Amino acid sequence: MTVEHEKKILNILRKKDKAGNIIARESEKVEFKKNFNFLNIAEYSRDMAAFANNVGGYILFGIKDSPRKLVGINHNKFNEVSQEKITSFLLEYFNPEIKWEIGLVQYDKIYIGFIYTHEAESKPIICKKNKGNIIKNGEIYYRYRAQTRNIQYAELKKIIDQIREVEKQNWVRVINEIAKIGPENAVINKKSKIEMRPSSSLKALQVRVEEKDIKKLYPWDYKRLTAVLRKRYKDFKQNQRYHELRKKLKPKKEFCFTRRLDPDNPKSPQKDFYSKEIIKEFDKFYTLK
Repeated sequence: MTVEHEKKILNILRKKDKAGNIIARESEKVEFKKNFNFLNIAEYSRDMAAFANNVGGYILFGIKDSPRKLVGINHNKFNEVSQEKITSFLLEYFNPEIKWEIGLVQYDKIYIGFIYTHEAESKPIICKKNKGNIIKNGEIYYRYRAQTRNIQYAELKKIIDQIREVEKQNWVRVINEIAKIGPENAVINKKSKIEMRPSSSLKALQVRVEEKDIKKLYPWDYKRLTAVLRKRYKDFKQNQRYHELRKKLKPKKEFCFTRRLDPDNPKSPQKDFYSKEIIKEFDKFYTLK
């Protein structure tokens, strides 16, 4: 859990009335739940998709509604929640992928669990499969003030307009890049994608990594990356924290590329290679020597 999440959640929990009830209300960024139950994952996923289609947000577990009172949750059981099962459910029922985090915050001897959903880079997040009467194939959920509802025309149009603007800006960048190097020097692959530096950002041009480029773009394997980090930071340890940070960065194309040791063999073992850009991310969590 990052310090930023803890700070935001504690800011909500500390504001109380004379009766000790939380003043903050549910909003377009916050949803309260009394407890966590995996049987309700479809309901939680609906809120998560809605947050992702807006600006992101928190589901906080351990807060009773009417009045909004801190009741807490069993932190041991919450720690046992299978993140793999939640991820599998989201991948099965929604597309594109929903990015999220889970954690605990302790306040006044009470534990509050949270699921934080990031704003989607590629909108809209669409439900692709029915689950009872809670989520339905083809529906797009959106977070309004204190409610999760099917998206309305105005918000859907805004998302579509943003997609068009991104496409427009991408084409402007393509033309500008070609103008800089000259049309005769521009390399376009068969799918008409200019070969640029890899990035997972929605605003980035799509890139195709050739076999010959891997070592140049991703010069470090796991062993070399770990050695570089150990030499760079005075508080670095090759522990669970490090592995969790690396795991979160791994899906981003600007930081990691996974390839088969034998590219021509589909059953060949895979290996991860890392770019030097990943250092900037680790700088946020460790102290330089």
